[in-house]
Amino acid sequence: MSNTKSPGSAGNNGVDQHDAGTEPTATPTSRGGMGMVAAIALIVIIADQITKIWAVSALADRNIIDLFWTARFNLTYNFGSAFGLGTQLGRWLSVVIVAVVIAVLMYARHITNRRMLVLFGAIVGGAIGNLIDRLLRAEKGFMSGGVVDFIDFQWWPIFNIADIAVVCGAFGLMVLSLREPV
Repeated sequence: MSNTKSPGSAGNNGVDQHDAGTEPTATPTSRGGMGMVAAIALIVIIADQITKIWAVSALADRNIIDLFWTARFNLTYNFGSAFGLGTQLGRWLSVVIVAVVIAVLMYARHITNRRMLVLFGAIVGGAIGNLIDRLLRAEKGFMSGGVVDFIDFQWWPIFNIADIAVVCGAFGLMVLSLREPV
């Protein structure tokens, strides 16, 4: 079973037409699939932004909340990419992320596997969650804001819910892709 649909397999613009006399119906992927991606992305964005609002409020003034073992909540702002690299590239990174989100959404339109749609939604939601930070926390111009990171294991770079969604979504897509027959 394939995870994608070919452009001509769904009739006209993703619409199945069983008989000439019946109303066209949308395929699950054309509407329901993108709806699933949007719903998962929205859940991730809301969870991410709520936790970031809490972190900025509760962890202000360098407050650190120890949880267990090495885990703690510790507020920091990331102006670069993953692991804090490329702090001078924040704006350009944001442009690249917007392009990647658009590409992911375009590709996801052709996916029929629900698990893959959920994972695409997680990636899109995480990317948008961090883009919101770059946009709304900008003080030095467009997309110059720092991403709020607060989950700290002290032996790994500090991260947030959006980062978890992107990494888990990408890892899940790799696993599902490896399991997919050629």
